[in-house]
Amino acid sequence: MSDTLSDAPSLPPDVESEDDNKDASEARSVSLPSDVQSDAEPGNLQKHCSCRLQCYLKFDEAEIEHRRAENLKDQQVRLQNLFGKVKSFVDALSVKTARIDWQMGGQKVCRPFWEYCHSVGHKQVDDMVKLAKLGHAALPEKGARMPKEKPRMDEADVWFLNLYTGLAEPTPVEDGGHRHVEELPDADQVHEVVHDVSHPLYSMSVGVGNQGALVPKRFLNQENLASLWHVYELNKSDEPRVSRDTFTKAFNRHWKRILCFKGYGQGVRCQVCADFDERRSQLTSKKERQEIDELKQQHLNRCDMDRSVNVRGNRLSKQDSNFKMENSSTSFLKVLVDGMDQAKFRCPRNLKANVAFANVQRPALHLTGAVAIGLCEVYYILAPDAKKDSNMVATCLAHLLDRCQLVVENRGPDYCLPRHLIIGADNCTRETKNAYLAQFGAFLVGRGLFDSAEFQFMVTGHTKNELDQRFSSVATILNKAGTLETPLQFANYMTHHVKPAMATEMQVEVLDATRDWQAFFEHLSMHVQGLTATHLQPDSNHVWRFVLRQQIDRAQMVENHNPNWKDFPEDPRDVVLILKQCLGFFLVFPAFGDLKSQHSRGTDYTTFLRKYNQQSVAAHQLRGRKQTALKLLFESAPKDVLDEILNHVGTLGWENCAWTEENLASKRLFPGHVFPAKNRKWQQRLRVSDRSLRIMVLRIHWEQEHQSCEKRSQKKPDDRACELLAEKAACLVSLADEFCSEHPITMETVQKKILDEWSSGCKRIDMELAAQLLEKSECHVVDLGKTNAFFQSELRKAGRTDPCKQMAAKDLKEMEDMADDSLPSTTSSNHISGAAKHCQFGRPAAEEVFRKAFNQVDLEKFPAVLIVDLFPRVGDFAGAFCRLRTQLNAGTSLFYIGVGEKAKELEWLRATLLEELVEKVKLEGFQIPGAQPFQKEVNPDLLDALPAIPITNLLVVKGEGEDRSLVLPKHLMLKWRSDEDFGDEFSKWLDAFLEKYSVSEDADNSSPNNKRQNSEEKTSEAEPSPKRCRVEEVPAECLLPCDKIAETLLFETKLGGKDTIGFQIRTNHQLYLVNQTSHELSLKAMSPLVGFGRGSFKLFKEGDTLPEKALLFHIASSDALVCLNGAVQTISEVLFNQRKIKPEATVCYHKATPSGQKTDGQTLFDFKLTHKICFVPPTKRDGADEGAEKPGKEETISFTNIASRETAGTFCDLQCASLIWHVRWTVKGLQPLKPMIHLTKKLCLAAGQCCKLNKQ
Repeated sequence: MSDTLSDAPSLPPDVESEDDNKDASEARSVSLPSDVQSDAEPGNLQKHCSCRLQCYLKFDEAEIEHRRAENLKDQQVRLQNLFGKVKSFVDALSVKTARIDWQMGGQKVCRPFWEYCHSVGHKQVDDMVKLAKLGHAALPEKGARMPKEKPRMDEADVWFLNLYTGLAEPTPVEDGGHRHVEELPDADQVHEVVHDVSHPLYSMSVGVGNQGALVPKRFLNQENLASLWHVYELNKSDEPRVSRDTFTKAFNRHWKRILCFKGYGQGVRCQVCADFDERRSQLTSKKERQEIDELKQQHLNRCDMDRSVNVRGNRLSKQDSNFKMENSSTSFLKVLVDGMDQAKFRCPRNLKANVAFANVQRPALHLTGAVAIGLCEVYYILAPDAKKDSNMVATCLAHLLDRCQLVVENRGPDYCLPRHLIIGADNCTRETKNAYLAQFGAFLVGRGLFDSAEFQFMVTGHTKNELDQRFSSVATILNKAGTLETPLQFANYMTHHVKPAMATEMQVEVLDATRDWQAFFEHLSMHVQGLTATHLQPDSNHVWRFVLRQQIDRAQMVENHNPNWKDFPEDPRDVVLILKQCLGFFLVFPAFGDLKSQHSRGTDYTTFLRKYNQQSVAAHQLRGRKQTALKLLFESAPKDVLDEILNHVGTLGWENCAWTEENLASKRLFPGHVFPAKNRKWQQRLRVSDRSLRIMVLRIHWEQEHQSCEKRSQKKPDDRACELLAEKAACLVSLADEFCSEHPITMETVQKKILDEWSSGCKRIDMELAAQLLEKSECHVVDLGKTNAFFQSELRKAGRTDPCKQMAAKDLKEMEDMADDSLPSTTSSNHISGAAKHCQFGRPAAEEVFRKAFNQVDLEKFPAVLIVDLFPRVGDFAGAFCRLRTQLNAGTSLFYIGVGEKAKELEWLRATLLEELVEKVKLEGFQIPGAQPFQKEVNPDLLDALPAIPITNLLVVKGEGEDRSLVLPKHLMLKWRSDEDFGDEFSKWLDAFLEKYSVSEDADNSSPNNKRQNSEEKTSEAEPSPKRCRVEEVPAECLLPCDKIAETLLFETKLGGKDTIGFQIRTNHQLYLVNQTSHELSLKAMSPLVGFGRGSFKLFKEGDTLPEKALLFHIASSDALVCLNGAVQTISEVLFNQRKIKPEATVCYHKATPSGQKTDGQTLFDFKLTHKICFVPPTKRDGADEGAEKPGKEETISFTNIASRETAGTFCDLQCASLIWHVRWTVKGLQPLKPMIHLTKKLCLAAGQCCKLNKQ
């Protein structure tokens, strides 16, 4: 408080009142009249006395007020005392109807005064008088008030009750089992005692005497009440709902202690729910949030349906009639199997010496529970070193089934195990959800122990069931044990203190070892894939059902995926695996199998419906449209139609299938309904039959299956759309029957050509049906009015033209910028439009289209024909029209109008028309006034002279005697070294020639090097060497004077401007850096030198021969250098830094694995090449295409492309430079951009000095 006052702001001083300034005597001078002063004292008591006794004069007012204050201290005691006084007054009466004499302190007073002095009301005194006259000795205790009706609060309680029974799950308490006995609560930690009889769970729970009912707690995946309110809004989006204030009050009144929220680290929270909540918190758009809410609601509905199926199976399995022999073929045995937290079974345990055992290494025992609901409950304790795998689960299940057989035999001869088995297991791949347990299920069916075996796995995060709650109760009981030192002591203590809850008896077994079921099934070579979820297939199947082939109605759909079993013949005793994505995929169909079996035994539908609703939670009871849909399917739909619907829903799932409760509840879809018609004939045609229902169902399934995955759940056909298809199907079947009756065509042909095609989505038949239903005429002759002449064209009748040769890529008018397959994955092609090949099928093809369109068409009736081309593109049809106009008109005027979308199409049309005009002028088919005609033969005087006859002997012989040798003139080498067609072959020949001979150096001294040296007289300052950390310099043996270079120059370029270092490529694949200036020049280490110019990345297969100039993108070791964002680094450094941000980062076309070694705190990697991706420089000069008569312009040599003039092997053996890849990070990984040659050491070149890059 002192801190609060000290922090309060200071207030201004008080302002004195004007009355304070007046003299005090002036205030005292005001006096009351004497009559008023005399009546002031008894005024308070006088108003409570209405009699003539003047009771207020008999007592002092201060004493009366003191007595009133004392009476108000204890209400219950005061009322009992007052009732005793009132009873004494009543007992003193001689006649019960006489007037009561009210007394106080021996003085007679009136009743109002007595009530005021005792602080009691008039009605309370009347009640006391009545009770005293009736003979009561004491005042009765006040009972509880009658609760008011709260309909809105009750609605919220109903929703919470459905949430408790449907979506909430029991979760074990993970306390570790290390608390003292005095710290344990009196009640079970997973239960809550309810004292309020109005609680919805009071009558559904176990009573604990007069204290209330014991209600089991359940847990929700939501984080808080706000998230739960959001789930309520989604669930009640289409229904009236209570306010949030009422929702909160209902939760706090009845459900706060029973429905608990999962905290962080408590149990396993559903990852899907957590992802939806996180994504929703990051969104700002209302529409996006609504989409996330719908997806989350679908997930919760699926979990709700799965848990409803699980709970209903538990209830049905508990019934005693389930194990009767006459019901064995239709009933099932439900088994739950799961493992318990090992922390609760640390052995040894001693509560008295808990501190001493706290820091001792104690092994944890394994506890596995297996419960056959309605029969027996068995717990298996295993040693700490026992493996918790599928062998352990299969051993426990086998032992449990043997125990169930003994329990059933003890009940009597009329009892036996059901023929169907359902196993509810945890969604864990190590123990249950794997191929080995699937083999165990197939083994149970194949040996004839059961007709079917089904494994049920609920969604991860929602898998907690009643067995997990039993584990909590067992853990609580074990925590109270004093000393448990051996597994046998654990078993004995559980046997004496744990009572069965879900079965009639309980047993605890200690397993020293488990059977090796994996080795038992190894010889079958049975390897089932796709049973569990992976990163590529996150949606795994949650229901496995093993049945015999002979029990499947559609056995022809069974597929054999095992390559070792392909040669085995089909056998009725084959075990078939049927998969389903979730437990309760359809709100109506879970009851269909039960209804069918009950109906076959004569059970009334109404009786079955009542029993089914009693066994189901309120959210999944068959009411309204659900009830109508199920009744129509069972009573009206044929069996093959039901099989089609079940197969469709089982394949796509309830969320993505075509059916809803609304469209299935429409009576117009089922046989017997007649759609409205004009006459009796059409009434018969529009009557729904079994055949029409079947093709209608097939059509709906086809349309739904051919939609995208996003649209399946968003666009389901409503009841109106299904009714329209049912009307079309009825009409189509009736017309097909009439057609078969009047024509010699078999029904199989009509079924294949008409009915099956329509059910497969044929639009043509659908349009004809729509026209027939629109007219509903008695005859099928339709007046089409004035027919178009082109209805008789050959193109319309045949629907195709004669084949034409496809346009070659080189003949396309609009050329492609670059082929898609030649682009590396790092290149963005968004700005590259590419050529529209489908719009360039060539002028010959366009001419063929025109010929077929006008063939067999009589155009004499029409004064003119207008052809409108809405897609002129590059002008193929415009050119074809110009050439065929004289052939097609046949006395009729033809006009062509091209309507283009872009200005580029207008340019193509103009170019096409101009080309046609030029051709006509050249052929003298079109005369231009004043123009001279083209001469067919050119005047020889205007032609250029023919070139001189080439000299065939190009080589020169030099020297005499022994020095005589063959040499190549230098000007010929310079001419042919970059020839367009023979440059590569000349380079290969030159390498072989120089091994024995040489190039002539006696040419003039006007070589490019000498000219450049003589002409460079201007001097400029060289770039000073930057001050950096000490780096390795180029060794002295690599430096030599420029005039000492022996090889002949082939290519040369500058690395920058004029006064920079030059790069030369000479014969014998020698590379030099030369300083031809008059001052010293330097280069930094890791400076880029030259590049390879434009090129493309291509993929080569194993065994393909790489081109000589192809550069393979290969990371050989962790020390390989790459250039990322302008900085040269090792590949291990780049990958190590990236994996700090994205752990999954890798190098494209390589497999990177940590080598286990580290350098300077960085992890090193090993790289393995997975794809041969090569950078291939261009092999031709720009503008030189195949078949061209004249070569294009030679590409200018610069430092960006000079490296492409040399083979790839030259750059793999350098001593002062290295081939370094420029890379960048993309979504796929580290992608190559381009290769470049970098200087690896610091270089200082004096004037006239050079550096040889090749190794000595």
